[in-house]
Amino acid sequence: MTTLSAALLLLFACGVREIPEHLKPDAPPSTVMSVPVVDLPTALAATLNGDPLARRPSVLNDALLATIPDAEPLRASAP
Repeated sequence: MTTLSAALLLLFACGVREIPEHLKPDAPPSTVMSVPVVDLPTALAATLNGDPLARRPSVLNDALLATIPDAEPLRASAP
């Protein structure tokens, strides 16, 4: 098998596939954060905005994160 035929085989085998519905970043309105951020799980959910792969995380304001116990990792990840 030549290099060219191997490259073509790989190209056609992998192909472009559609992103599954559960991995698309535009979450339906029901999964977007609608509850107040009061603890670490709700802060993490608000940061992820319903995106299961965390491709576009939101940055919560530092004053809000200061009131949440154990939120140091979220504060450290903010730019």
